[in-house]
Amino acid sequence: MEEQTLFSISDPELVPLPGQLAFFPDAKPAAPVVHKTRQYPELKPMRLLDPHLVRILLCLVLHRLNAPIAEGWLYDILVTAGHINFFLYTDALGFLLENDSLQQSQDEKQLLSLTEKGRACAVDMYRYVPKVMRDRVVLTALRYVARKKAMQEMSVTYEESAEGCMLCVRCDDRMREMFTLRIHTPAKAAAEELAERIMRNPAAFFGKILDSALHNEEESFDLRDN
Repeated sequence: MEEQTLFSISDPELVPLPGQLAFFPDAKPAAPVVHKTRQYPELKPMRLLDPHLVRILLCLVLHRLNAPIAEGWLYDILVTAGHINFFLYTDALGFLLENDSLQQSQDEKQLLSLTEKGRACAVDMYRYVPKVMRDRVVLTALRYVARKKAMQEMSVTYEESAEGCMLCVRCDDRMREMFTLRIHTPAKAAAEELAERIMRNPAAFFGKILDSALHNEEESFDLRDN
């Protein structure tokens, strides 16, 4: 009768782990077994976060912005951006308002801001949320608010024609026009893409233009062969 073996060395999927070789001294794989390990643990999707972590995230966003914001802005940062779903957001916001961690102004703007209780939650408990998730949400919040502030001081319009599309970017300061930039593009899609890139950091964009103008010099000519 042929002796039956529990595994075959020729089959790489059935090669025993190195720790098991002590029980099978005659069975030695041709190459060491490769163990796949993760450098970082796999995180739970943000849409499936526990409710108490979502509450901490809301407090953390308002703490980092350090200013009252409209509820619609907070909704865009967390829900529209795809970080959490509508139901988690609604439950967390309602809980924080009832728990006196958040307060909402009674005027027509109805701005949200942290109370001392909510600020303590953000400062003392933010580490319960994985850093990858904290960084992702806070970065979205900072970019969103920067874009909103830029749009309050700048206006973008498009003038379409048969030759293409003209991008017009106007910057105002205290209700006074500072400058207007007009750029011709071959199509409106190109103008919209250019406007999107400008609005990512309009201060840096126009700062580079002014810096180039201030340091602009006349073209130099080589007169050695004159």
